[in-house]
Amino acid sequence: MQINELRIGNYLGKRINSHNQHEHIKEKYLQVTGKFISDCCEYPTLLEHHPPIPLTEKLLKMTNLQKEILWNSFSFIDGMVKYYIDINKERFQNKYSCEVIATYGDIQLAIATVKYFHELQNLIHSLTGQELTIKE
Repeated sequence: MQINELRIGNYLGKRINSHNQHEHIKEKYLQVTGKFISDCCEYPTLLEHHPPIPLTEKLLKMTNLQKEILWNSFSFIDGMVKYYIDINKERFQNKYSCEVIATYGDIQLAIATVKYFHELQNLIHSLTGQELTIKE
């Protein structure tokens, strides 16, 4: 599986409607449960009608990731490897995505660039077998 593919358990934004093409997410995230996704009071819609959720600091604060004081980042640990999600987009001259950096002792290696929340979910699931969820 590629990290940019959708799988059951991924989160997406509210359905894009014809009135406002830029209305991504207000305070609601929808979780993929199959080929269709169901918004509480609406008819089920195809996954393609729901936008991916951009990674933001506000969104990452709503997860079980550890906020790091030293760097402008969030982290998670798997065994002896610590992974950082670097949200300082100016550091990498890329304002649309975040770098995921693996550290082991003094060794640091950028292992992925992620732009959307479902990509980070898939990467963390592939590395650790754990689900990254949003606390509502």
